[in-house]
Amino acid sequence: MIKMAEQEIRSDWIDEQTSRFLFQEGCAKADECFYELSVGGSTVGGRFSYRINMTEGEYRFEVDESGLPKVLSKSSKDIAS
Repeated sequence: MIKMAEQEIRSDWIDEQTSRFLFQEGCAKADECFYELSVGGSTVGGRFSYRINMTEGEYRFEVDESGLPKVLSKSSKDIAS
């Protein structure tokens, strides 16, 4: 949920497989998962980056005022040990 002034936007922008992975594995350290959000008019743009169990990934997305998400890009890769 994103709150802007008096408006709340609810949206599911991460696909179900990634959402389950994040829920089950979680972020071991606070600096391993983070959001960056920006507001432009009635649209919210954002980036979510994570590093969990030798996997790192990133989503770039935007959500319009009706809560419709649009994934702009996503990536995931294994980190060499």
